Amino acid sequence: MATPGQFGDAVANAALLVVSVALATGAALLLSWIRAPIAQAARLSKEVDPPQENSFEDPNAPDDRTKTYVGELLLKGEKVDHLSCCFRLARRVFETLGEEKATLSLTVVIPAYNEEERILVTLKDTVAFLESKKRQDPSFSYEILVVDDCSQDATVDVVMREVKTHSVERIRLLRLQKNHGKGGAIRKGVMRARGERVLFADADNATEIRDLDKLAQAMDQAQEGGKTGVIVCGSRAHLEEQAIAKRNPLRNLLMHGFHLIVTTLCVKNVRDTQCGFKLFDRTAARVLFAPMHIERWAFDVELLYLASISGMAEVAVQWTEVPGSKLSVISATLTMLREIVLIRLCYTLGIWKQSDGGFRLAKRISTQ
Repeated sequence: MATPGQFGDAVANAALLVVSVALATGAALLLSWIRAPIAQAARLSKEVDPPQENSFEDPNAPDDRTKTYVGELLLKGEKVDHLSCCFRLARRVFETLGEEKATLSLTVVIPAYNEEERILVTLKDTVAFLESKKRQDPSFSYEILVVDDCSQDATVDVVMREVKTHSVERIRLLRLQKNHGKGGAIRKGVMRARGERVLFADADNATEIRDLDKLAQAMDQAQEGGKTGVIVCGSRAHLEEQAIAKRNPLRNLLMHGFHLIVTTLCVKNVRDTQCGFKLFDRTAARVLFAPMHIERWAFDVELLYLASISGMAEVAVQWTEVPGSKLSVISATLTMLREIVLIRLCYTLGIWKQSDGGFRLAKRISTQ
């Protein structure tokens, strides 16, 4: 029979074993959590886009097979107006950022995930504003490139109606074959840009497209003397005091902690790294988007970290809180903090390189 001393030792040993197992399990889970984005980035750096993402549908043009089929029906004297729902649409090949010479003045990239309720207003406002600029300056040309990140609602239908109305010369839809997150969707859109300048903007119209003029003016000034590789970041930093007064204290604490870590590890000269309204010249877009390793919330920080040696300006923009955000604050903050640490660590140790992803600048191959 065990003595009280022996029993106490057994309990202590059992407790020590439980704590050791818990610590080992926690350490393993933490290591796995940290390693996950590194492994994902390694796969991403070699991942070639699916053939379906090399082209886009033109709702105003049936493909050759449909034309032949309709022609045969007409020769037989049959009516074909009721068969329009069976038409196959022509597919056209995207251009690529690998083509150094731009064919348009501006590309606006809008990532979209389940945005059926909000994206229509954004598209209408953007088209109206850019058409007014074109009337004022006939040499100005543009495209809007919407990137659907596997939406599960009617986002695609809403966008395609606008494409049909304005033509694929004004609006194009890139449909991703799997969900990549906001950063991945923007990267894939930018890599297909035809513009000399590339703006990415949020689908919710939180920043008015009219603020593009402020960013463009700052870029014009930065490019005086022939400088290229310029980025201009929209900024909500001027609204910070007002936002702090309205926000939940936990969100304010997370925000200040996030800013401190970003400033310490990655980006020192931009106060608002997360504003979804940034303008790049074509050179900057080619250099920064091809090697991107982060596809989700911290992708802005990686872009600006890579751009830290180039010219950057930060311009205040009007910003409005729009209902319907899909951001989970605590989850997104933890994920971003992990990715920010990895951005500095992986680039410093040479695990990630700015030369990664050069294959993304290759020309597109036509596929149907």
